Amino acid sequence: MKWDVLGWTGLVLLALTAVIVLMAYALVLIWAWTIPDVFSGAVTLGILPAYLSFWQAIKLALLASLINGSLFVGMRGR
Repeated sequence: MKWDVLGWTGLVLLALTAVIVLMAYALVLIWAWTIPDVFSGAVTLGILPAYLSFWQAIKLALLASLINGSLFVGMRGR
């Protein structure tokens, strides 16, 4: 029984990590595809980067979820 619980926990953690990595990679691709075209002046002046690193994408996604409030949706009583 103990091994089954640890097995499921590891599988859930692995799946969660994979989702976070894929979402960060998608954010990097969407940023690189959209921002230089939409805000070309800001990219030229160096105000916005033309490309995000993986860790910048993680931080941006975390910031957006905190601003949106979707990070703690399960903790709110609705």
